[in-house]
Amino acid sequence: MSNIRKNWQHKTHLLEDEKSREAHGYGGQALLKEMSRLLQQGGYFIASFDYWPEKIDTTGIKSFGMDWKIFSRQDVADFIGQAAGFGLVPVGELHYDGQETPIECGGKKYTFGWLVLKKINST
Repeated sequence: MSNIRKNWQHKTHLLEDEKSREAHGYGGQALLKEMSRLLQQGGYFIASFDYWPEKIDTTGIKSFGMDWKIFSRQDVADFIGQAAGFGLVPVGELHYDGQETPIECGGKKYTFGWLVLKKINST
């Protein structure tokens, strides 16, 4: 049995492909709608993304042929707020602090963030 099939049996969907993750060409509402459709109640959506607490302007910068977005504290909070409307809630405590910038790319310094959302109802 494939790993993908096993993940579905465990009600889990993992998004981790660096080149295709939603941080590039990001469409939050469409992503949340699709995750809500795909996940069964109790299923998890796990995402990683470029992050820095304060907004870093990436206007006009492309990565992998798509608009690049470095998520800020407010961007993540807004996404989590939108997720609630699709029956998806954060798992665990949220930490928005960023103290080090281990990533330097395209003249920008940032880190990576990640979050886990759990589907709590059949919205």
